Amino acid sequence: MKKLGFSLVSLALLVAASVPSAGAKSADAVSIYLDAPLVQGSFASGTSGANSEDFNSFTSGACPTTWAVGTISGACNISSVLTWGGSSAAANSTTSSIGGPGSNYATTANNTDAFTLTLATPSKYVGLYWTAGSPSNKISFFDGSKKIIELTTASIMDLLGTPPTNAGDWTTIANDPAAVLNAGTAGLTYKRAFYFGNPRGYSANPPTSISTISGVDPWVYLHLFASGTVEFDSIQFSGGGFEFDNLVVSSTAKTPPASLAPAGFINAEHTVNFDANGGEGTMDPITANAEGTLPTNTLTNANAECTYAGWNTKADGSGVAYEDGATFSYESNETLYAQWDCPEEEVTVDEELAATGSDNSLPLMAMVVLLALGAVLLLVGRRRSRS
Repeated sequence: MKKLGFSLVSLALLVAASVPSAGAKSADAVSIYLDAPLVQGSFASGTSGANSEDFNSFTSGACPTTWAVGTISGACNISSVLTWGGSSAAANSTTSSIGGPGSNYATTANNTDAFTLTLATPSKYVGLYWTAGSPSNKISFFDGSKKIIELTTASIMDLLGTPPTNAGDWTTIANDPAAVLNAGTAGLTYKRAFYFGNPRGYSANPPTSISTISGVDPWVYLHLFASGTVEFDSIQFSGGGFEFDNLVVSSTAKTPPASLAPAGFINAEHTVNFDANGGEGTMDPITANAEGTLPTNTLTNANAECTYAGWNTKADGSGVAYEDGATFSYESNETLYAQWDCPEEEVTVDEELAATGSDNSLPLMAMVVLLALGAVLLLVGRRRSRS
């Protein structure tokens, strides 16, 4: 399986691996999107390969171990309608919604507990309504045993900006023309202020004042799209009161609608191995997910007259050539072969042998003469017998 790290467009997200510099998106990647403010469901719900869990068939208390989308291990609770969670829209709702009675939702038990959802089938899409994000909240996505990515409330806040602390702050953000997110559709923007607060606490759509319920916390429907070889196998929720609802997963790939706001992407990590290719020694492979440089060669050659001549994607030097320190994309697994410039071996011929032939030349000539003489005698003998 693959381990991924970030290559971001606009959002500095927290990751398990080191954060590389921004670069081009590769074929093996995960794209991250936020839905429009006040949207509480996913466009993918009900589509081919998709399955959803809205928790409304569960009773309050400890989570059942089996959900519609997979199985649970760890400390998980089902809560009824409270300040911090519970969607008022269906899992397939794609329109901004306000008011409503709320519904059941899932949550971690306390500040130290966590639980893991193992998906019933590997998925190419995950969407969830992340409600009332708290500072300790963290969600981790795994591909097999490898952690793909960790998102925290701070990750979301990096995109949404400074949260309001009161109604005045909310109004300032709402009236700031620059405090918007750009959707995929050209010219379509979303006000960041509308992402703060429980939609049930708004009295108008679009909102004209701060939400009366949890007005300073972020509420957002989050979408993750996997492409290429990347897939989601499990999700871990941790931190105090990580509340979410309307979870949707899909085993088939989904295309992000243009109405979503792009938040960034992650590329799959790939490994480059180094082959001595007739030389001696070993070099540690390099695993990365963003453009970087190749290391300095430390391999040697037993032939002191051979000199190192760079790397190549083909052992015979017919592929793509790279020098030490050259830029490498790390967009695919690759083996680089050391290239060696060695002097051609000179063939020396003894002058005496060149003039007279080898010691075996005389017997060989004698044999040829005898064979020729024998053939002539045989021919003559046959003619006499006929006569």
